[in-house]
Amino acid sequence: MIAPSQIKDIRIVSVKSERLDAGMAGMGKMHAMVSDNPMHAKMNNSYNLQLTGSILLANQHWLNFNSAIDQEIVQLPLKAVILVFVFTLLILISMTWTVKRALRPIDELAVAANKVGSERNFKALPVIGPSEVIPTIVAFNQMQFNLSKFINDRTKMLSAISHDLRTPLTSLRLRLEFIAPGEDQARMLDTVAQMEAMLKATLEFSKSNWQREEKQETEIVSLLTTICDDYRDRGLNIQLKSNNKLVFRLWPIAFRRVIENLVNNSIAHGEDVQGNLYISIEAFLTSGVLTIYVRDTGRGIDQSQFEEVIKPFVRLDKARATHNSSVGLGLAITHSIIQEHGGKLTFSNQEKGGLEVKISLSEK
Repeated sequence: MIAPSQIKDIRIVSVKSERLDAGMAGMGKMHAMVSDNPMHAKMNNSYNLQLTGSILLANQHWLNFNSAIDQEIVQLPLKAVILVFVFTLLILISMTWTVKRALRPIDELAVAANKVGSERNFKALPVIGPSEVIPTIVAFNQMQFNLSKFINDRTKMLSAISHDLRTPLTSLRLRLEFIAPGEDQARMLDTVAQMEAMLKATLEFSKSNWQREEKQETEIVSLLTTICDDYRDRGLNIQLKSNNKLVFRLWPIAFRRVIENLVNNSIAHGEDVQGNLYISIEAFLTSGVLTIYVRDTGRGIDQSQFEEVIKPFVRLDKARATHNSSVGLGLAITHSIIQEHGGKLTFSNQEKGGLEVKISLSEK
């Protein structure tokens, strides 16, 4: 231990990233060291000097010192950093996997909620996952059950009402048949026919037949061709534009009803100013999305009424609706079926006149 009183002078020389040689010639006589010291020689051969200096003692001897780091020790921090990096990476991977596994029930919940909203697909989720998520899954399953029960009860009620009203209407029609033929009888029979048509449409709307068939791979072009041929046999000018083959998974009976409803709507309202009617159907499949256009040559629909026409019992053309069997359910049923498929039904007016209805269905 050197007392402060024994130190007469201190001189320091900084050395950056240099290795000590066998001697200290660079430091001159002032930095003369004992070169025959074996420990010193080992230090000179084994250390990278960071700081060197000399202390002048009271007995006129110089005490040389250096601050150095062994090369072997220098390599240890690099290994330690690599080890820490590897362990940190493993921990992050493990945490990511754990978090994803914990959040998987939430992802499934989001998918199920989307299907309930777009496709009305009521399917109970498995009650598994973190304890914090399980109450949410249980509540969601209960909500699905309540919604399904409500819809089924409403459907049964509408079906019962429609069915029960058909009996007195049939009796009324039979009684009218015994009245002397005349203008009054014709008007009353016409009124009864309209009521029967309304009840039939309401009954069909409530049945939700499209939910009872299974989805299957359907050749869309063949289906559309069959529909177009049926209307051509009735003398309708209808054309189909599509690729040679389009295969898509859907409910074929329900989808046929969609196309027929749109064509019937064009027949009722699609004549141009000269009284001519031309209907075109275009279908194509791109990137898993089936798109179908149904166009006519009529006067179209006011843009502000696009949202109204898909509501049940809405008839924009009051005058025509009085003289035909339309009860305002065709487009409502069409919109409902498209929603069940998870698709979209949009309306627009063509620049040259006429209504354009677009159907978009995604495979996802």
